[in-house]
Amino acid sequence: MFLTFIRKLVLWYWLMAGSALFAEQEFRDWKNQDAKLKSIEAKLLEYDEAFALDKHSEHYQGWLDRAGIQGETVPSVRLKVRIPEGRNPKKEPARERDYDIPLAVFSQADQDYVLDWDWLRQREAFFERCLKVVLGQPRDIRTERPRTEDGQEPQTLYDQIYLRNGSRKRGVVRNANFSLHNAYGEFVVGKGRLAAIQFAAGEGGRSILTGVNSNRLSGFLDLPGEADVNEPNRLAFETVNGLETVRREEISRIIFHVREQELEGLGGEGSVNLRLSNGDYLDAKVYGGELPMGGRTVPVSQLDRVEVGDGRADVYFKDGGRDSWTFAEEDLPLALDIGPEFKIYHGHLEMMYCAPGFRPLGHLVEAASEREAGISFERDQPGVVRSPSSSSIYHGILEEGDRIVSVDRAVPDFESRDNSFDEAVEDLFDKDAPVPKVEIGVQRGDTQFFQVTIIRKSGADG
Repeated sequence: MFLTFIRKLVLWYWLMAGSALFAEQEFRDWKNQDAKLKSIEAKLLEYDEAFALDKHSEHYQGWLDRAGIQGETVPSVRLKVRIPEGRNPKKEPARERDYDIPLAVFSQADQDYVLDWDWLRQREAFFERCLKVVLGQPRDIRTERPRTEDGQEPQTLYDQIYLRNGSRKRGVVRNANFSLHNAYGEFVVGKGRLAAIQFAAGEGGRSILTGVNSNRLSGFLDLPGEADVNEPNRLAFETVNGLETVRREEISRIIFHVREQELEGLGGEGSVNLRLSNGDYLDAKVYGGELPMGGRTVPVSQLDRVEVGDGRADVYFKDGGRDSWTFAEEDLPLALDIGPEFKIYHGHLEMMYCAPGFRPLGHLVEAASEREAGISFERDQPGVVRSPSSSSIYHGILEEGDRIVSVDRAVPDFESRDNSFDEAVEDLFDKDAPVPKVEIGVQRGDTQFFQVTIIRKSGADG
């Protein structure tokens, strides 16, 4: 079907061969470099930074040549264009077609729009895997494409340092390592594998390290002295005003910004999730991912879980089989996914979850119905827990006055009618596509934080 001459003028820069849809966007007005040409209503489908030049029309090849743009490939976009109705609606009805167009054809604002969209699309998997919040406080994560102005680097991402006097500092922590000592080991964790640190409230209290993989490690925390970085027991951080230091005892909390490579190498083959008797949980390889059982070794990939107690382990296989394992040695060698290697006494273990997709955080509770999984909140204080009854699945876990500060690793919304916690519980008991778990973060008082994972009880139909 032919277009009228006027419609050809309007669409002159936009007519190209169509292709498949990649990502759904809204229709919007697209402007050409030539301000005299009318804008076109279209939807962004795809961006290709190396589109073959010879696939464009002679018109576009000539346009690019006159603009001084050469090479075998050029950045291009694919648009779904709304072609308006012609003078004869029966012969020229309104329709939509897909076209490939060189990026340089568009206005600078439209080029930025395309590059922003493509940057976010490329980063989507990274965003989804990152721990965006640590118990109700967002980590500093760049959500816009970095830009430079006058040759300047993009704005720095800062770590958040909370002090006990109520003030907060923004800076980049320079301490490379944090030393932790507890009942099951003494080891050093690098800053690059940490999402947050909760410092002990007083003498004898336990500090808590939160890994970028959501692991929780608690114990007595030291800040080792490092040459040209910091003195022992002091935190050093770079601010806009230069280098600052503060004593460990003055710090309440640190939330580290998201680093590009922080999740690489985590959760590999042979890694299990260990649940310890002190409430810690960590991902690690035990015996290198091959558990010794009765004179043989079994890859953890064949196991569902291992329940530990009284020096024995009840082993549950993925195929439904069961076995019993007596520890041949008291101390099990393990290597944490976030770095350190050490040995752990089997008496500190409670559970090993071997399925790679199931990593429960904090207390694990089972709910048989949506109603049973619900939490009663104070009417005039959104997110603040009322005292659970003795029959509640949260009895002994939640207390009156506790505040829910994260739901599935996002800062919760309790203001709307359908708050995010209720929506998460509904998804847990969705009859068609239930989610495997709901994770909530809880704050008790000013300094105590913990997490709870809610799962659907086996056999529950909601």
